Amino acid sequence: MTDTLATEVTSTPSWGTELRRRPGPAGFLQYVPRPRLVGELLVDASRWGSREYLVQGSTSVTFRDLIARVAECADSPALANLERGARTLLLADASVSWVVAFWTCIKLGAIVSLGNTWWEDEVLAHAIVDADPSQIITDQAARPWNRLAPDREVVDVAAFGGAASNANAALSFPAREEDDPCAVIFTAGTTGYPKGVVLSHRALIANVHAMLHVSRRLPQDETGGRSSDVTLVTSPLFHIGGVQGLLLSLVYGGKVVFLEGRFRAEKVLDAIERERVTIWGAIPTMASRVVEELHKAPRDVSSVRSISLGGAAATEELRNRVLHAFHVTRRPSVTYGMTEAGGTITLARPGVLSDHPGTVGAPLPPVEVRIARPGRDGVGEILVRSPAVMTRYLGDATGGPLDACGWLRTGDLGFMRDGLLYLAGRDKDVIIRGGENISASRVESVLLSNPLVADAAVVGIPDEDLGERVAAVVVVRDGATVTKEELVEMARPHLAYFEVPQQVVVGIAPLPTNDAGKVDKAKVRAMLIASTSPVNSEGGR
Repeated sequence: MTDTLATEVTSTPSWGTELRRRPGPAGFLQYVPRPRLVGELLVDASRWGSREYLVQGSTSVTFRDLIARVAECADSPALANLERGARTLLLADASVSWVVAFWTCIKLGAIVSLGNTWWEDEVLAHAIVDADPSQIITDQAARPWNRLAPDREVVDVAAFGGAASNANAALSFPAREEDDPCAVIFTAGTTGYPKGVVLSHRALIANVHAMLHVSRRLPQDETGGRSSDVTLVTSPLFHIGGVQGLLLSLVYGGKVVFLEGRFRAEKVLDAIERERVTIWGAIPTMASRVVEELHKAPRDVSSVRSISLGGAAATEELRNRVLHAFHVTRRPSVTYGMTEAGGTITLARPGVLSDHPGTVGAPLPPVEVRIARPGRDGVGEILVRSPAVMTRYLGDATGGPLDACGWLRTGDLGFMRDGLLYLAGRDKDVIIRGGENISASRVESVLLSNPLVADAAVVGIPDEDLGERVAAVVVVRDGATVTKEELVEMARPHLAYFEVPQQVVVGIAPLPTNDAGKVDKAKVRAMLIASTSPVNSEGGR
């Protein structure tokens, strides 16, 4: 391998469609030929020149602008400590500066961990220990950094803003291997704090390659007209969906639009109207809220031609509402994926959904899916193997959910029929609220840290807007007197806002258990569904 990637690109990287099995016990399928390093995608994007790439409000950045900014920022003395293999934590809301910071870290050969800006200090402190960054790039100056990261250098993400002095700067990248770690994306674990999912260059590229293949968007497929696509990214950039959206548009020269500040339905509609958005990938909660806003005040959404729903279960009723609200000729497609799998696992296009209601679709071309320990009904745990699967969790030398043959245990239950995957629930104790994965056991541990609490069980219960909401049954100690509102307020400082229980039942009776002596969460869930006493725990957000 050469010392650097080419600084001038005269032809696109090779994006093959042939699949070959990698030698070895963990022999997944992979494309041949294929790009090997994430940096190749940015170098190649120079061919798009002055075409608009990133838009946020009144800020607009071309492909040439982005490359020039990255090249200049990489030479900044403030980043002198970032070199090949160094670790950095990027903790900031979506912005052009975030994107420049991300690519600058990649250009320097650093491993960039993407922090969740919604984390409370306690969770952030744990993530810093796991990620062990030498530098933290952030827009959160108000954080108590002297206490959270006393020995780490903190850089304001605003330093990555502004125009570059040399608009024609070229890029080079340090030599890497495709299996080298590239980025860390945090996901909620089942045992407490978020887990850092280590994704290699190979993993990030493989998922993009597969999505481009199935959508016939590989560079050799392009005829020139489709690169005018405008993609609205409403997933946080620190989620796998946000990173995917950036990389996909980078390859085919499309425009990426993201919101200013936190998600609001009216902001989505403003962006669609102003930028003539053509593609939107949304979690069901977001889509539902935007549809409701459209009913209140009709807007011009005629530019939208493709909507996909993922991140949580999408009902047939919601897909129909989206179809009618946006007047799209194609029903929304559905995806199933997870961070540990490098993103999308299966895709169900509208025609498949019509003929096979309830499916989440067929695996992407390099993705293998099998069902472990199926019961009589064929339902078992979903296992996945592909080149996009994670390398490991940060701080975990055991392989975590990966076995020696490269199969990832998803913790989700499902079955296969006619080559299509159907979901049948979750084996892991995770609540999906508005697309955010929440560890029920973590919320339980926070509630149990209260000296007034003897026992607690946390589950997700159905919510029309969020998909699921966090709910808890709390058993207080003999003689204790505490209200559900007081319990929530005592737990709030230790939880992210989306983890705070929205429904609480307080009692003195023991929690229901099964024959094995474990808490029977099915009964707990039924108890909470029967309860009509939600707690306002949004915290004004």
